[in-house]
Amino acid sequence: MARIVGTEESDKKILYNKYEELALDALKARTPSGGRRWRIISTFAARRCGKTHSGGRLTASESATPSSLIYVAAPTYGKLLDYVWPAVWEFIPRAWVEDWNEQRQEMRLINKTIVRGRSMDDIDWLRGAGPDFAWLDEIRETTKAAYDAAMPAMMSRKGAVYVTTTPDGFTWTYHEFYKKAVDRVPGYWACRYKAIESPVIDPREVEAARVRYANNPAFFRQEYEADFVTFTGAVYGELVTPQILEHDEDIKKVIPEWPRINPSRPVLAGVDPGSDHPFGVALAVSTEAGIVWIGEYLERNKPTIEHVRGLESILRRDNPAQPWEPSPWAIDRSAKQMSIELWQHGIRCAAAENDVMAGIQRVSSWLSTRRMWFIRSRVPRLIDQMLSYRWAENTRPDGSAKNEKVVKVGDDLCDPVRYAMMSWPELPVPDIEQTLGRRLTDFPENKRWEMDRIQKAAARARGEEVDDEEMTGLLEPSDDDGPLSNFW
Repeated sequence: MARIVGTEESDKKILYNKYEELALDALKARTPSGGRRWRIISTFAARRCGKTHSGGRLTASESATPSSLIYVAAPTYGKLLDYVWPAVWEFIPRAWVEDWNEQRQEMRLINKTIVRGRSMDDIDWLRGAGPDFAWLDEIRETTKAAYDAAMPAMMSRKGAVYVTTTPDGFTWTYHEFYKKAVDRVPGYWACRYKAIESPVIDPREVEAARVRYANNPAFFRQEYEADFVTFTGAVYGELVTPQILEHDEDIKKVIPEWPRINPSRPVLAGVDPGSDHPFGVALAVSTEAGIVWIGEYLERNKPTIEHVRGLESILRRDNPAQPWEPSPWAIDRSAKQMSIELWQHGIRCAAAENDVMAGIQRVSSWLSTRRMWFIRSRVPRLIDQMLSYRWAENTRPDGSAKNEKVVKVGDDLCDPVRYAMMSWPELPVPDIEQTLGRRLTDFPENKRWEMDRIQKAAARARGEEVDDEEMTGLLEPSDDDGPLSNFW
């Protein structure tokens, strides 16, 4: 949009935000049959780059259609009043407004269109409404549950959703909006732009921020460059990203028989029933390449029998005639009552060590040795939670350190992974060639001897037969060889 800025007439100049124009074009685009070409439109932009401004403009554009029902929403009621409504009022002329009801947060226009404001911290904010258009500002501060609750109402009238936000790492917003657009999922459109690309941001301000956050470059990249980053405070962070399997050809490298899975493969499962959070289960198979997570279950407010039915469905998915039989079903050892109930329904649970720090170390070991994998199509929520799992602030006001703890938000599937791995009888041993990306023969002979010994130990741990004859032609250490590694 062209924007006029400046106070004095001589100071005014025209600014143009091409991304705002592109979002408006996407909203107006139609298919040959007349339907909306894009149903989910999102703008990921750096702070103070005009995201909210564009939301007001697109809302005004849609309100020009007579007899429309429009919703504008913010993460909280305060932000609705402070940011969202002012942006709407900026673009809707007062002459269009027939009535404004502050108590109901509702604007009625002379063309019979209604614009309602809502706070998304109420999960029922859009149930049953069926709007033609909804603008959701700063969606990163909203739970996926609130968004999911709203979508059936949006779809009933084939409405469009406009999402504006600053990136927040590889959380649900990245996968639900941006990645789907990148992957060309029908109906999804997205754009992303940096602060330096905004016509209202002084480049000197951006450079000053770059210096200010020199010790926290990830924060600068997210807030000023609209980049999707994993912060150093993440528990697993970048260890997860390379282990995500997106395509069939990649999955076949760890599960050769994919898209089927051999029913004879060992299966493990972690269970986190909880009392104040969803009932979560993560399911994995053991392969030659390591542990591969292939199933997830996350539901709330259901009786045990319904949870059991949901789990049985997952167990039958790959092999209906021979359902998986996890050994063990590892459950939080403090959930004794739920363990008894699951036993009564045929699910034999074993108490798992629930030491958080020890469990995180175990999972991190499997990830760092590249012996743990995640199939995107099977465990999308687990991947989101593993990427966003974070350490809590551990510094007291006086500067002293507290014990390390994790943020207990969005970890309902991370805990089952931890329980399962604490109950699994094997420890990870790296695949030397895969981890280092080099052939064993590329290394000096004394290093090859040590690597061969590690690989044979891993094979024995998997129950494989191993030729105990040592590799031939290797250097034998002697008194004349000098130091071996850092030891004399």
